[in-house]
Amino acid sequence: MKGLYRKIGVFALIALLTLGTSFSAFAATVTPTYISGNDPSISGYSFLKFDPPVDGTKTAGDLSVTIDVSSKKWVSWTSNIPVEYIFVKGGNGGYMYHYPGGSTGDTDLRAPDNNGGKQPDLSHVNFYYQKSIVINKIVTGNPSVDATFTFLVTGPNNYSETVTIVGSGSVILSGLSSGSYSIEEINIPSNYTADDDEKDVYVSHSKPVKLVTFTNDFVEPTTEPTTEPTTEPTTEPTTEPTTEPTTEPTTEPTTEPTTEPTTEPTTEPTTEPTTEPTTEVPTEAPTEVPTDAPTEVPTEIPTEAVTETITEEVTPLGPGTTPMNFDSIYDNSTEEEEVVLIDEIVPLGDALPQTGQLPVELFYGAGSLISLAGFALRRKMK
Repeated sequence: MKGLYRKIGVFALIALLTLGTSFSAFAATVTPTYISGNDPSISGYSFLKFDPPVDGTKTAGDLSVTIDVSSKKWVSWTSNIPVEYIFVKGGNGGYMYHYPGGSTGDTDLRAPDNNGGKQPDLSHVNFYYQKSIVINKIVTGNPSVDATFTFLVTGPNNYSETVTIVGSGSVILSGLSSGSYSIEEINIPSNYTADDDEKDVYVSHSKPVKLVTFTNDFVEPTTEPTTEPTTEPTTEPTTEPTTEPTTEPTTEPTTEPTTEPTTEPTTEPTTEPTTEPTTEVPTEAPTEVPTDAPTEVPTEIPTEAVTETITEEVTPLGPGTTPMNFDSIYDNSTEEEEVVLIDEIVPLGDALPQTGQLPVELFYGAGSLISLAGFALRRKMK
């Protein structure tokens, strides 16, 4: 009986060990699918193959994949461009790992157990890819809110696709035909600068995956600080100072100086005797009154009056100069006697002929002739 229990215990332990090996947990982030055979094909995809799977890096176009193998049974990987399908082969079959939307790395991928229930060594690892363009967006400047960036992609066979990226990130355009493609960043958000808003790439069998990077720098808006200081100072100073100074100084100086100089100099020199304007009127009036006014009006009028006065007095007084020369001949006559005679004539002005009578010069001439005649008789008598 004891021998029977012992046999049952051994079988149970073997069963537990077998189940534990067959249903070992997966460390990868996705659950794989078992595929019998070798290197399954996926329509529209090619693959990058690590055979044998040793630590290292391989590329396909711009796609770069690096693997790290542990104990020949586990593989971890990273890539610069997201990868969607990976096949890990070992024993009679393999596991297909599918990453919807693509992934750039994972850890501890393995092959399925063999028929004996053991984990085999890795045979090879395939990374599947399509002819594709990866648009990578880098945003600098620390914006508070992620902006949406839009790209227009055009290529052969009338290919046209519009894609968007929110903030920093990437998007993949897969299943492309070989040919030249243009990627243009359109409708760039405000406050963002672009290093280059359009780039061209060529997709081919030898370069099936192309990576294009666009960088946008966020610049803090400067609208508010610029608007306020500019508006207020510009409006007020310009309006007030310009209006007042222009009106007042222009009206007053123009009216007053023009009227006074024209009236006074014209009236006085014409009415008064020609002797007085030379001494009093031209000297005082033009100098004091028209200080701020133009110098043309007072200067021209006195000059003409003085010139006419000298010309008119020379002609009538021509004969009167002859007695003055004769007076100097008298022995007993002096300048003081002449001064006395002149002073005596002034008070007798009321007795002199009035306007319309014989001129005073005629009497002076007659007196001079009589004196001359008396002087001549006197010398003859001696």
